[in-house]
Amino acid sequence: SGTCLARYARKLGACDALHAEMWGIYIGMDLAWRRGTTHLQVDSDFNVLVDMVTENGTIPTLIRRIRDLNNKNWQVQINHIWREGNRSAD
Repeated sequence: SGTCLARYARKLGACDALHAEMWGIYIGMDLAWRRGTTHLQVDSDFNVLVDMVTENGTIPTLIRRIRDLNNKNWQVQINHIWREGNRSAD
């Protein structure tokens, strides 16, 4: 368990929960990378998204961007957590 160092909000327009969560992960990882973060833990209660990011296969562009950020020279851990444990996102 880590410490929250930044919070962010972004207007996405109309989209489903999966895409909103994708954008949240992408924007958060991009923000952390640009701030020089060297270790990051990403928690998501969207198990399908965690699988999409961490496994191989055909992927949407936004997932590819998240993977590209994940593959930079830093340590990122992406975990599934139950919704009850993800109150900061709700």
